[in-house]
Amino acid sequence: MSNQSALQAYLTGATGAVRHFWQHREPRERTILLAGGTVGGALLLWALLLAPLYGERSRLERVLPNLRADTAMFKRDIASIQPGAPTRADGSLVVDMNFILASSGLGSDTTKLEAASPNRITLHGKSVNWGNWLRMLEQARQRGAKVERFSARQVDAGAVDVDAELSR
Repeated sequence: MSNQSALQAYLTGATGAVRHFWQHREPRERTILLAGGTVGGALLLWALLLAPLYGERSRLERVLPNLRADTAMFKRDIASIQPGAPTRADGSLVVDMNFILASSGLGSDTTKLEAASPNRITLHGKSVNWGNWLRMLEQARQRGAKVERFSARQVDAGAVDVDAELSR
């Protein structure tokens, strides 16, 4: 016997048992069972589907204005960095970036610098101050660095996890 025919036989037997049970109930019992089943189904629908959705909607209504404000702040900050010609390049990018990181408050406890070559680096920042990070990027640009890749994810208000690749 195949699995499909076994399943069909089981469902036929189960359906027959339910039909037998239902037919042996009084009309009043059937009405009570139908009403109870309807109420129980509605309660399950509410508890498993609708209540979590309404709760998430309420949470999003509370959080969304702050997220929009943060996004607007990030856009303003990024727009404030004006493109222009580099002002100087003192040495290798690695040397310049170590100096810039130290002077902008982005120490080795929050920012990791990986050098692929003297003039190509990767920066990883964990919970760094967004304003300090932007000032650091502007100083790097002024020293001839170009941002090849950049990604940021907000951790807290004003703090971000960032990854950037810079080259000269």
